[in-house]
Amino acid sequence: MKTLILLGHPNIEQSVVNKALIASIEGQKDIEVRNIAKLYPDFNIDALKERELLGKADRIVMQFPVYWFNMPTILKQYMDSVFTGILFGETPKLVAGKKFKLMVSTGSPKSKYTKDGRNGFDLEDYLLPERHSAAYLGMEVEETYCVYDTMNIANDASILEKGIKGYKEALNSYPTFS
Repeated sequence: MKTLILLGHPNIEQSVVNKALIASIEGQKDIEVRNIAKLYPDFNIDALKERELLGKADRIVMQFPVYWFNMPTILKQYMDSVFTGILFGETPKLVAGKKFKLMVSTGSPKSKYTKDGRNGFDLEDYLLPERHSAAYLGMEVEETYCVYDTMNIANDASILEKGIKGYKEALNSYPTFS
């Protein structure tokens, strides 16, 4: 299975978590990482090229840090340019049947991403637009993988260790929402 990871970290060089996650899979066969922010710093996304790559993938992963309960702007631009071109273009079924996964990180612990937590909603509630957009295009939406509590990595190295282990496992499993 060929996996295409659309990395949407706006400053990967300064990242601790997402940079480590990507480094942990370097050289892994059948995984291509596209650093969207680095490829398109001017936000002028080559939608034709990106659709071509999506068409060749079996699994599409969007990876990003959650910023203000949302994805970074570059990935929203990507969706607006590329996904819209799929739906209203010549190949509206281009990604139908492909697997779609979100792999995210949050600064807060998981306990804050609950209905009773400080944020008032589950993480999946915040990611509903991304998941629904993928489903709307006919993709099979897999469970989201999240590395929580990244602001405490300096105090607890096991957060990153567990995050990398879970990340690799999540890339090699395919559970979907029913």
